[in-house]
Amino acid sequence: MRQSACRSAYLELAGAKLTDMESKVAIIRLKMRNELASGNGCDMEQLRRSSKQVEHFLSAARQRLEELKSVEDDNWETARDSFNSAWEDVAQSIRKAVARFS
Repeated sequence: MRQSACRSAYLELAGAKLTDMESKVAIIRLKMRNELASGNGCDMEQLRRSSKQVEHFLSAARQRLEELKSVEDDNWETARDSFNSAWEDVAQSIRKAVARFS
């Protein structure tokens, strides 16, 4: 029972973190587009690549979270580690994108 409660809490927190990150990504994209529109020397192709990379990693994290929700107890830790890895990829790609446009 305790393991189930911990698992549920982890899934809830992971889902909330992912939703929060998706909101932040939407804001970052708007800022990037505004900077591009203002003509501050931003490269449209670089914006597209950064945006595609962020979306790719967000999609992977969403997929891993869905897998995590349905995984059997025997595979829980492996699936959790896979989600954590995907989460780190998202965070890193966002940091890189922000660095390019700040």
